[in-house]
Amino acid sequence: MTLSGARRIVSFPINQSVVIFQLLRFEKPIAAGIITLIGVYLGSNISTVLSSPALRAALAICMIDAFSFAVNDLNDAVADKVNSPKRPIPSGRISKQAVVVIAILLGAGGLAVAATLGTKLFLFALLLVTASIIYSYWLKGTVLLGNALIAIMIASILIYGAMVGGEVTSGVLMALGLTFFFIFSQEILVTIRDENGDRTAGVKTIAVLFGGSRSLVVFRTIALLAAGLSILPPLLGLASAPYFVAAIAFVVLPIITMVWLTRSHSNEAICKAIVTMRYISMLSLIPILLLR
Repeated sequence: MTLSGARRIVSFPINQSVVIFQLLRFEKPIAAGIITLIGVYLGSNISTVLSSPALRAALAICMIDAFSFAVNDLNDAVADKVNSPKRPIPSGRISKQAVVVIAILLGAGGLAVAATLGTKLFLFALLLVTASIIYSYWLKGTVLLGNALIAIMIASILIYGAMVGGEVTSGVLMALGLTFFFIFSQEILVTIRDENGDRTAGVKTIAVLFGGSRSLVVFRTIALLAAGLSILPPLLGLASAPYFVAAIAFVVLPIITMVWLTRSHSNEAICKAIVTMRYISMLSLIPILLLR
């Protein structure tokens, strides 16, 4: 065997791993697993976070979240030819048949892990899998309904974790509300960025039906609502002063910056705002941890 041939054999699985990593957006499923553990912490205590049930719950949610991205990319194959032509499916680096197999393995695997946690948590996981399919094939092309479903699914992961660790506390519910409105606004912003591709694919999002300018007004309203809600708990005596400071620093000011970035309505500004929101989503976990 020649040296070049050996290199091809070694590089093949590595290259395929990179493609699968991009397909499943592994950083997001990992983040979903972390959010699950935060739910465990808010519902019980820090010692429970590293328990076997908590880690299994995080793994189940991680796999189910990865499943949702695989299913979403299957449905978005046409739109991604315009919006994201370098994505694995439209670029031809992976076949739809392979993605179907990956999705089935992830969905079944996530449900199998969830089944070890009891009937209630298995049914919760099954509901998330079902909601992912419903969103991708029926609700994505709706005005705000699909965006709201995604926000509910992600926010509900906190409840999933809390059910594993103990109970759904007031801190969990406050974190749920903050997460919902933040993710809801982020999803609207993504539809504005993807307007051209969604229009080509016949997907009737809020941006396609009402245009980018009007959609930005809705985005800013919900984003600022999320910022306002983040400082409400301490004002009502439901959270501590450290939480208030963290909420201002890691939620309110970043959201205001993000809203300011979208003032030009340009695609470049929208893309920068989306990247900013990704950073905010991680920073916002800091005040959420102080809700316990």
